Amino acid sequence: KKGEGMKKRLKKSGFVLLLVWGMMGVSLCAFEYGQSPENLKKLFETILKANARGDYATAAELTKSLMPDRKRAAAALRRDLPPGVRERIRLFHEKIVPAGLPDRVWAGLLARKPERSRVLVHGATTEEMVRNEKGSVVWREFPGGAVKMAGSVLRPGVRFYEVERVEPGRTRGYKYHLIFWDGKRWCMLGGIWRALPAKR
Repeated sequence: KKGEGMKKRLKKSGFVLLLVWGMMGVSLCAFEYGQSPENLKKLFETILKANARGDYATAAELTKSLMPDRKRAAAALRRDLPPGVRERIRLFHEKIVPAGLPDRVWAGLLARKPERSRVLVHGATTEEMVRNEKGSVVWREFPGGAVKMAGSVLRPGVRFYEVERVEPGRTRGYKYHLIFWDGKRWCMLGGIWRALPAKR
């Protein structure tokens, strides 16, 4: 009887432990990724709200999910890029976000100036960036550096987004550059043109 009682208690405690871990998983991984501009907008809104309420673990995890590694970045870059260009881009990403940052710092990387609470999303393909037609989304919203290097660096057929955070009632704010869908999640190349030699 004692043995059976012990088994029941262990089974119950194991269930409680699994339940706690499950709840932790929900709190940290509640965001459901999807390939749409609305989903990207929601991702940034979720980061802002988590940071505002002091849930730095969630804000940090979602921010980290946007950071590229070599494989993820390759999904947005031309296959015929010279190795030297790829290496410049890799080093650029390493310098922007040093290793070993605590969650609270990660949580605030995309959530500075909380008054800029409105999130806008502007999208265009590589081909649309190359054309840069006057009056287009690219012409209005994409930075000149991104437009200039699009044809030689970015992979054809990929849709990129500029995410902009603005104060309510205003039309201009701060932008996060060249965000794309890597097949599973959103990924941000950022201002990689700053790491590349200017065309003469």
